[in-house]
Amino acid sequence: MQVVVALLVLSILVMVMTTVSIKSIRSMIERWRGANQEKMEPLLEKTLHGGMGPATLRRVGLRRLDRDLTPMLVERIRYLHGSSRDQMLDLVRELGLVRRNQAALRSRRRWRRARAAERLGHLGGARQVEDLGLLVTDQDETVRAVAARALAQLGTPQAVEILVRTLDDPSELTRLRIAENLHRLGSQALPQLIAHVERRLVHDVGNGEKGLLAVLSVLGGTRSYQARPVLRETIEVAQSVAVRAGAVRALGRCGGPSDVRLLSACSKDGHWEVRQQAAHALRSIGDTSGIPALGKLMADEMWTVRTAAAEALAGMGLIGEDALVRFAGSRDAHVRDQAVTALEASGATARLVQELALQGPTGTRARTAISTLVNAGATRHLTDLATELSHTERETLGRMLQVPAPSEDERLEREVGVENDG
Repeated sequence: MQVVVALLVLSILVMVMTTVSIKSIRSMIERWRGANQEKMEPLLEKTLHGGMGPATLRRVGLRRLDRDLTPMLVERIRYLHGSSRDQMLDLVRELGLVRRNQAALRSRRRWRRARAAERLGHLGGARQVEDLGLLVTDQDETVRAVAARALAQLGTPQAVEILVRTLDDPSELTRLRIAENLHRLGSQALPQLIAHVERRLVHDVGNGEKGLLAVLSVLGGTRSYQARPVLRETIEVAQSVAVRAGAVRALGRCGGPSDVRLLSACSKDGHWEVRQQAAHALRSIGDTSGIPALGKLMADEMWTVRTAAAEALAGMGLIGEDALVRFAGSRDAHVRDQAVTALEASGATARLVQELALQGPTGTRARTAISTLVNAGATRHLTDLATELSHTERETLGRMLQVPAPSEDERLEREVGVENDG
């Protein structure tokens, strides 16, 4: 037993010493590199602003320049624009740092490939796009992600085209990383995205469907009106249910009131996925002309469609709320419950309760709505809200709920009790 304990203690000591040693070595390396960069910085300043040519820097040696100078150049170039940036990039090319990192893209070590790709995203240009494009399909997931980010950083049409084409990659993680970088490019990637969808519509979209769905999602993220024609065409000609649903959702983000008619037609689609996305799209556009279509979706056989329709109505202002109040009085229990839930979740019920004691059209509308909710049996939330009301509001709600409102003395006693507890 003592031997086992001794071995265990020894193992722990070895692990601790190893960890401390590794951290110490890393710390020493970082200090050493920092000192080298400090020595390199005056030479860089003289080259850029002191009239000294790059010949002095070349004497340091390409290997040391790549190790110590490149990180400094990358850090500076991130924040430079115009002629200053061009001057820095010219220096990088003259020193041979671009060629060195371009060669490192073919290294057997993944960390070298990833580091070179990251650097070329800042230091490279159109000539490096093709080589970086090869890394987007690298066997290592990290390298693929870094290469995608580098291509997005360069942002040339060819780089964007490679990213869009790579959305057909079978790896879901790779598609997500590519889509994320295309989202960053925004409208800059729009021509390639639209062209990709147009090409796919000519062929069978069933092949590489996930990639097309990713493109549609990115198109929707651009919120560009220019994407409307290709999205409308996709809705009308695509055979895939998932693709039509994705195009409907994207059209909701890119379209406007003139698209409500098509989206209303999609709300009658034979597949619930398309109907659900039609409800989301009508909500995104927000035009009240879509309310009739959403009203019909409130009675849909699928609860997900009903939920989407109710949430869309709740987001359309007073007209949408009035529609939900009418649905709260429906004989269909599913429709009634969905409408009540949407009103409560959106905060409309709480606001209507606070307007009960008001005079004029506002108070009349509130009392009519609350009466409908009471008749629908939705009293639990109303009872909970009563504790936050003034005495007059509570009294009005109490009469509507047919529950005696607390007296003024009871209200004062309760409020004093709350203060004492505080």
